[in-house]
Amino acid sequence: MENNDYQNINQLKDIESINYYQILQQKGYERSAILKVLSARSRDNARTPMQWNDQQFSGFSSHQPWINVNTNYLKVNWEKDYHSPQSIFKAYQFLIQFRKKN
Repeated sequence: MENNDYQNINQLKDIESINYYQILQQKGYERSAILKVLSARSRDNARTPMQWNDQQFSGFSSHQPWINVNTNYLKVNWEKDYHSPQSIFKAYQFLIQFRKKN
């Protein structure tokens, strides 16, 4: 999973990020620049729902989660990775088998 690309401060739930947004806004930074920083550093990135598949709410729930699913869930999700021959999952399987043999 990757960090989210926040386009609006209302997408964030982390109080530290919201406060930081306000501080930078008062210092004269542009909204887009602030959101770019928060997209890279907000703690909310670690709080987004697990992206299981490309279904609604990324297969995490049948209802809207408390925090938005990352918008890239259609291309970055567990199911897609699992079926890919060059996936992280397959790489770990190979490493485990290699370790057991050597």
